[in-house]
This record gives sequence, structure tokens and C-alpha cells, in this order.
Amino acid sequence: MNRQLLTALPIFYSLLIISGLLTPYQLTAQEIDYQLYTQAMQAKNIGQPQAAIHHLTLFLQQYPEDYPLAYQQRGRLHYQLQQFERAVADFERHCQMEPGQADSHFALGQSYLQLRQPEAALAQFNRCLQQDPRHAKAYNERGRLYCQRRQYDAALEDFYRASELDPSFALPCNNAGAARYYNQNVANPTRKDLEIARDWFSKAIERDSSMMLALRNRAAMHLFLQAYPEALMDLQRAQQLAPKDAMIHFYFGVAYADQEHYDAAEAAFGEALRLQPQLAVTHEELGNLYKAQQRFEEAIRSYRAAQRVEPRPNKRYIGLMEYRIALTAAQRGQEGEALGGLRKAQRLKVFQDRQVYSDLLHAKELDPLRSSKAFKKIIKSLGKEKKDNMFINSGLAWFRMRK
Repeated sequence: MNRQLLTALPIFYSLLIISGLLTPYQLTAQEIDYQLYTQAMQAKNIGQPQAAIHHLTLFLQQYPEDYPLAYQQRGRLHYQLQQFERAVADFERHCQMEPGQADSHFALGQSYLQLRQPEAALAQFNRCLQQDPRHAKAYNERGRLYCQRRQYDAALEDFYRASELDPSFALPCNNAGAARYYNQNVANPTRKDLEIARDWFSKAIERDSSMMLALRNRAAMHLFLQAYPEALMDLQRAQQLAPKDAMIHFYFGVAYADQEHYDAAEAAFGEALRLQPQLAVTHEELGNLYKAQQRFEEAIRSYRAAQRVEPRPNKRYIGLMEYRIALTAAQRGQEGEALGGLRKAQRLKVFQDRQVYSDLLHAKELDPLRSSKAFKKIIKSLGKEKKDNMFINSGLAWFRMRK
């Protein structure tokens, strides 16, 4: 064979590979030296993820095309170490090499969630479910994404499907309860809405009695249903599981306040604020507690604190606190301060919410003002504003449920 032919053969071979007529040579399983891979798995099993990644990297440098599973394993280790961009790269590589791997698409979706890329995550969960229609965890995660987009009907379908596919899986039951709660008639929540949500939380607890979140959520439903003994029982169980959870102490405070156990309520709210000082709704409920006891100065300070810690800041929530302050001023006979507070709340558009506007029309604290021309002028101007039923934030949602 002449020199020209010898020179042309490698080029010809590479063209065949590009055209797809031939494929690159791959090692058989017997030809791969698994020593580095075995060392990686041993390091992983004894809790040394960094060492495991090191061995897998060396292994993949030697065999970049011959053992796709190594990319998936390294991706899981990167995810464990919260190195999510590296995890994405490894899971994508595994999906390219073995397109039918549902678990890698699922892991890729979870990694995108951690990187706050919900659309990319949704695409991966969809691919996972195309390849494995019985992947319960993918249904659950896709349902959570639908909840974030306020597509509650679609979310509920996914949570129901996940619950059916895996009868031991508690999380989709808890999530179905939350989605059912948020999918209710927001303008006029009914007892049936709350009971359905409560029953889903109960199903989650039946599957996993140690799920603090489901216990806490069911306690909230009991509170809205005014089933206080049941609420307190759930909160006590939840507190044993998570004694430093601020929301558990918050709900204790609500249960005690509703039953006029004011000292116990104040202590519970205080503990909630010690654990999470930036929780606006706790300052708000503490203000309501002080107001009920005619401790007006303390009530106003609490409402102001709620305004300060509101994280967005949400103008409507700040306006809601101005409305609370106006009610407090009216209750203590300060007509000028009350009218001023109502005007501030109006400028912040809080009365565009139908439920807040309805409360304004019927609040007993404002009865002494209703004959004044200034108050009537405010009411007349508010009647011309468009109203909505939006869940603007957790504060207004809480207000609606606490009406």
C-alpha cells in the first residue's frame, strides 16, 4: 500500500464516523478497568463525596464514552454537595448518552429547581414522565411547579396521580392539601373547602406520622374551622418534632387568642418572634391581641413592626396595617387619627380588596365615625374603586381566612 493511501485512510475513517456509517470504537465491559469506579463507590458509601468525585473524574478521563452511569453517579454527588451547575452538566451528559434514563431527567429537573430555573425544570419532569409514566416523584415535583404558577387544578391532578402510584408517599398528600386550600373560592372560602384540605393533610399523616409540615398544616385548617382542641393536639405533636419552628408557636398563639387565653397567646407569639423576628403576620396578630385587651399603644407598635418587616415591601399589606391602626385609633376615641389612617390605607389601595372593603363597611370600631362628613366622603370615594379578590400576599390571605 503506497504512502498516499496510508495517509488518506485515517481521514476517510473519520468522515465515515461523521456521516454515521461507522461508530467510534467503544470498549467492552470486560476491557474497562473499574478500579477507580469501585474506589469512588466505596468513598461514597462511607460518606466521603469529595473523594468519590475525585475518583470518578479520573475514571471518566480514561473512559469518557464507555460508562455513562459514572456521569449520573458524579452528578448525584455534586447535587449532594450543592454544586448544582456541575450536577446539571453531568446529568445532561448522562441523558445525552442514554436518552431513555427517566431518573436522570428527574435529577436534572431537581437541579434546575435549585438553580431557580423553573421552566427548564418543568421540561425535564415532562421528559421523565414521557419515559416513565409511573414516576410518582416526578408528578409531585411537577405539581409543585404548577402551584408556583397558580395552576392549582393541574397541580392537584399531579398530586393525586403521585398519591395513587405510591401509597407510601406522604408528600403529595400534603401538597394536595395545600393546593386544595389555595384553590378554594378566595372571596368566600367555605367550610367544605377547608375540610377537603384538612382531609388531605390527614392522609399525609396516616402515611407518615412524623411529617411535621402536614401536622402543622392540619392544625391551621382546624383553627379556621374553630376546632381548637384538635388544633392544639396537632400543634403539640408538631412541636415535639420541630420545637424551633416559628409557625408552630404562631399557631399556638392564634388558638389561645381565639379562646381569650391572652397570657398564653402573648407568650406563644413572643416565642415565634424570638425564633423568626421577620414574620410580619406574627406582629400583626400580636397587635390584634393587644387591641382586644385595649392595650392600644402596644397594638400600634406591633402593627408598625409588621410594616417594617414586610419583605417585599407590599404596599397593600402596609396599607392593611394602616387600616388596623385606624381601627385602633377609632376604638380609643381618636377620630382625627382614625380618619388619617383610613386615608393612608386608601392611598395604599388596600380597600380595592373586596374583603378588606367589606370589613370597613361593617367594623364596629368605626361606628362612632359613621355620621361624620369626612368618613362618609371616604366611603363614597372608595365605592368608586374597582375591587378584586387577589391573594396579594400571605398577610392578606391570612386576613381573609381570619375574617
